[in-house]
Amino acid sequence: MGDERLRELERRWRESGSPESEAGWLLERVRLGELDSLMLDLAAHLGHPGARIARGFADPFPTFAEDEEDEEGKRRLLRPWSSKIAQLSAPAARRAAAAAARGALPHYEAVWQSPAPRCGVEELERLVKLGAKGDSQNLKRLGGEVEAAIPDRGYGQPTERVDRAESAGFAVFDALHCFLSPRVGLYGALNLADRAMASSRFESDGASPCDWSRCLASPVSSSAIVALVQAALVPWALGIASDGVEA
Repeated sequence: MGDERLRELERRWRESGSPESEAGWLLERVRLGELDSLMLDLAAHLGHPGARIARGFADPFPTFAEDEEDEEGKRRLLRPWSSKIAQLSAPAARRAAAAAARGALPHYEAVWQSPAPRCGVEELERLVKLGAKGDSQNLKRLGGEVEAAIPDRGYGQPTERVDRAESAGFAVFDALHCFLSPRVGLYGALNLADRAMASSRFESDGASPCDWSRCLASPVSSSAIVALVQAALVPWALGIASDGVEA
């Protein structure tokens, strides 16, 4: 009977596409033990409409301003948002940090040539695939190599491009730290990656913040890093691929 009801709720959701129908389906999955209640909480916190309805969130998902003049306001939103991710799930925090580091990496490589940040990102992605925390000594070693690969600019006149490269390098460094201490390192990784990516003038391999926003976690935030984290975490948390098929 439970399986039949679940299939019927899923059919209604797929036919209507409404977040209200999806909320009913998600709650039934939790009731049957198919979906972890904590993962539904995480998806709701991330901004997924169906999950927010299922959890009774009346407030709209916050808008993370991209206007440089409102950067302080964005940070005030980003800090508690990232802290809650880490509080709900350390694996989610690590996955978010790895995604942030990958998103920031092209901005480092557009200016500097050291392979250290790419090696760090690839190690984080390998650990995410394995569902592993990683070896602390190896993560610290990689972090030291990344930090050393960010040139000291001294008193030279900074440029926007170099500023982005520096933020990207430190985003990778903080992402490595996040694997050691998710509750401490995630905000730094997201904030620095956001600084590296926060522009419509994004130049790297045809990728753009708009590509990352096409995920289950609508509504789309105005901040590239929030959209990136939503795309990395919501399908994983709900066990649904980006095409709406259960993973």
